[in-house]
Amino acid sequence: MAIANDKLDAKAQSIPLFAEFSSKFTKSDTVIANYIAEHVKKVLQMTISDLSLNTGISEITISRFCKKLDLSGFQDLKVNLASSTVQTVDEVELDMGDDTPTLASKIFHNIQTGLSMTDQVLDYQAVDRAANLIANCNRLISFGYGTSGTICRDIGIRFVRFGICTEVVHDPHQQATIADMCELYNTVIMVVSLSGSSVNLIEPVKSAKQNGAKIILITSHKRSPLASLADEVLVGIGPEIRLLAESTVTRFVYLAIVDLLFSKVAIIKNESYHQHIINMRHSLAPLKS
Repeated sequence: MAIANDKLDAKAQSIPLFAEFSSKFTKSDTVIANYIAEHVKKVLQMTISDLSLNTGISEITISRFCKKLDLSGFQDLKVNLASSTVQTVDEVELDMGDDTPTLASKIFHNIQTGLSMTDQVLDYQAVDRAANLIANCNRLISFGYGTSGTICRDIGIRFVRFGICTEVVHDPHQQATIADMCELYNTVIMVVSLSGSSVNLIEPVKSAKQNGAKIILITSHKRSPLASLADEVLVGIGPEIRLLAESTVTRFVYLAIVDLLFSKVAIIKNESYHQHIINMRHSLAPLKS
């Protein structure tokens, strides 16, 4: 059981969410924040009852603590905690002297860690709602740049199999044009942005929403400008390999989220999906040896 402390520890102060609202903390809030900061990885796998048991603070007080942070509850706290502390959680760094087996072991470990962390924080009710939005739309468009753009291409390749008009748009001018035309269609826009703060995406997404589109965001930062615009936010977390420039682990995590969404939509549209797959195989047969 944690011992009460009036002061916010250095680790807790390094978590932006806690630092931002620390002036409102009571003594109990400080105990909660300090315990969480000291046991980040453990807390990500806890229930609110577990945290209550380990801190000696009631579940009601913990819930109030979450509300004080402008969060919906403990699950939301875990999502934001994972987003802000991802670089310090169970990351195995690559080294210039690593041989191939060591590199493989480290990379695979980090991917497994990212998937495990995402499993702990992903809002599966949001996944269900997002899948229903996709299953019932007439037009699915994905927006993203750089590494996020590769996820968008996968979305385009996969979801067209449901018979949905699917587009992948990287050009900001075309995104702006499409955003103004959303009122003409039953449109869902899937936005992929690690930071959730891409300046080039904010305006077209805002315009698309104003024109009736539903927005699904895949990101690692729930407290972000794009998240505030989205109807559904799907958070994926991955400890990154700083030796590499790209978001290596997060890319795999996002692809897993896309696979989950795809599978859920396939269940919703089961009958028509199987018929589309049969038609697709007939069309592809002459192209294969």
